[in-house]
Amino acid sequence: MTERSERDSYGADPEDLRLRLDRCQQEAAARRDEWDAKSKDLLSGFRQAQRYDRGFRNTRRRRELIELVRESRRARDDEQPTFDFDILPAQRDYPVVVVLDELLIRTRDLTERAGQLVRNAGLTPEPVEGLDGRVLRLRAEPAPVGRLAELAKALHREGVPVSFDYISPLAVVMKGEGGIEESAWHEPSQQVERGGVRVGIIDTGRSAEVRRDGWLTGVSGDEDPLYIDAERTLGPGGGHGQFVAGIVRQVAPRADVKVYRALDQWGVGREADVASAMFRAAREGLGDGHKVVLNLSFGVQPVEDRPPIAQEVALELIDEAVAAKGADAEVLVVAAAGNYGTTEPVYPAAFSRVISVAAVDQNCQPADWSSRGDRVDCSTIGVGVRSTYVEGTEWPALDA
Repeated sequence: MTERSERDSYGADPEDLRLRLDRCQQEAAARRDEWDAKSKDLLSGFRQAQRYDRGFRNTRRRRELIELVRESRRARDDEQPTFDFDILPAQRDYPVVVVLDELLIRTRDLTERAGQLVRNAGLTPEPVEGLDGRVLRLRAEPAPVGRLAELAKALHREGVPVSFDYISPLAVVMKGEGGIEESAWHEPSQQVERGGVRVGIIDTGRSAEVRRDGWLTGVSGDEDPLYIDAERTLGPGGGHGQFVAGIVRQVAPRADVKVYRALDQWGVGREADVASAMFRAAREGLGDGHKVVLNLSFGVQPVEDRPPIAQEVALELIDEAVAAKGADAEVLVVAAAGNYGTTEPVYPAAFSRVISVAAVDQNCQPADWSSRGDRVDCSTIGVGVRSTYVEGTEWPALDA
């Protein structure tokens, strides 16, 4: 009779099996704790987002937040903003926000007669950078926003087609209470060959920090300042560009991604700066030999539905750049349909040249805050989206 050793029929030591089982049980318990913590973090973030969404859809609360951002930007000692803004008096049910003390006009529309009217109104023309000299900024003496609105109306009555330099507001990305987490997704392969398509993200920029999980390896572009104080408090818009870049990397891992800064960490950007960044991104992408997709995850509802001048010019310049490159060149512009929950046009999405994308929830039902209507070209999930983010503490006013 053959003597049996202290091993099972598969050659495993029983003591070794017991130790393995103990380790598995310990790992399972640890993972349960980890998933419990993540579930609580997700639920906390979801409830926080619900509170913010309910408040922001309230016109009074939206106005309060805009005014708080304005005053907080002004109060910074270390970095004075290059422009100021305010809410136009009683234009619509929602606040329309514009840059103070300036209007925009196409250079070709500043005829001799228009130029005389502009000078009589105390406005000084200067070219907007980055738009090939086709748009002028009309500088006014500092005055309340109501005075600027009166000037614009008076010039329109005289046939001078001026426009406000609208503020492009960002929606807020909520940060979970649990802090930074490694991605639960498999990180993208570092061996993926990229470069066929360049996705230019017009936003707040990207974080200078290097992620350990590799999700944003190879993402280039302008730096997002992120914080509004030395305690690393994130601005309302801080990290928005990083978040969008992560979404692009999830759905298009082979794309070459570059983030352009046209809005600051407060989530505030001038239309003229957005337009300049659009043209710059398209020009650079085409120049590097790419087909280009421009992503703009924001939009504005202008006064009397007049298309914003600077964005309109940027699209014209992009089309000219595509035509100059030849038949293989292509620039696709994609923009958010808007976060206003109405059918009124939101630009740049409302331009026929732009693909307008609305939001649906996880059940493919329209998100109640998403703009809608026959100008929308397609919809995608925009509720409960998770993506790459940054370290820091949220601005407390968002939870007020």
